[in-house]
Amino acid sequence: YCGESDAGDAGADGGVSDGGDAGDASVTDGSAYFALSPDNGNPATSPSVGVDLEGRVTVVWAQVVGGNQSIWARRYVPDAGWADAGVISLVPADAPQLAVAENGEGVVAWLQTAPTRVYSTRFGADGVFSPPVSVESSVPYDAGSSMNMRVAADRLGNAVVVWERDNKVCWNVSLDGGGWGTSSEVSGDVPDAPATLPFAALHPSSGEAWVAFI
Repeated sequence: YCGESDAGDAGADGGVSDGGDAGDASVTDGSAYFALSPDNGNPATSPSVGVDLEGRVTVVWAQVVGGNQSIWARRYVPDAGWADAGVISLVPADAPQLAVAENGEGVVAWLQTAPTRVYSTRFGADGVFSPPVSVESSVPYDAGSSMNMRVAADRLGNAVVVWERDNKVCWNVSLDGGGWGTSSEVSGDVPDAPATLPFAALHPSSGEAWVAFI
C-alpha cells in the first residue's frame, strides 16, 4: 500500500511500502482507501511507488492478465488525478522495482521469467513508457536465474540496477536517459563466499554509485 500524509504527521497511514502482501494495489489520503489495480479477479503483488519534485506519483505492481503475471503501472498528476492503470510488460514477470528522479524521469525494472532475467523500461515526466529491454547483456541462456533485483536513480534520471545470479552480484548503468551499458559482476569470484541481497544508491548530483551486499 502507499499512503499520503502531511509533513510531520507520518503516522500509520503515511509512508510507502515496497513488495507488500497480495491484494489490491491501493492508495489512501489518510482517511479512505481505493484500489489502483483493476478488479480482474487476480491479486496485485509487489507494489513499488515513487514521486518527483512536482508531486507526480508513479505506482507499479505485478498482476495476472491473460494468463500471464504482467507488470502494471498507474500515474497520478496534481490537478489531473489518477490516470487509468496500464500494462507495461505482458511477458511473464514479477517483482517490479521503481526509481523516480527529481525531474520526473524514472526507471522500472523487473524479473522476467523463463529464464529469469532483469528487464526494464524508462519513462519521462510525461509518463510515456519506453519498450521493455534487457538489462543483462551477453548472458548465456543456461546461466542461473537472476533474483533479488534493486534499482536506484539520481536527480537527473541516471539509473543503476543490481541483482544476484549464480551467487554473484551484477550491475548495469543507464546514463542521461539512454540505454543500458554492458552488465558486469560487482562482487567478483570469491571461493566459498557467495554474494547475495544487493542494494544500490546513487549520489543525487555526482552520479557516483554505491552497491552493498552480503
